[in-house]
Amino acid sequence: MISETSNKNEILTAINESISGLQDLMASLDKNEINKVPYKDSWTPGQLFRHVKKSINGMANAMQMESKTTERDPGEKIQQLKKAFLDFSNKMQSPDFIIPEAGPYEKNNVSDELNKAFNKFKESTKCEPK
Repeated sequence: MISETSNKNEILTAINESISGLQDLMASLDKNEINKVPYKDSWTPGQLFRHVKKSINGMANAMQMESKTTERDPGEKIQQLKKAFLDFSNKMQSPDFIIPEAGPYEKNNVSDELNKAFNKFKESTKCEPK
């Protein structure tokens, strides 16, 4: 479990487990389900995976940007983020830049894109501070 004192390897392990779980979900879908809307006003599984891929790429890009050293505890916002993202009763609106395209999506392509995004993210964690 991730806590305020988790180190980079623990966080990457947790992210890897989440990505693996998403990949397992993808594997459980047949090729027709990838573009099927499960309920009113929701995204298809393909759109959801595309959204996650865009989010991960955004984080990887942000980690490679020049920045100044933080003056706050890096774990300070963990509880606030957990509360926001793990409250499944709260229906958040996605920022425009990570809204997925309408599709259709091809199952293997979506899975490959997610793996590439996660690998890019892992590589971005190896950047030296600027």
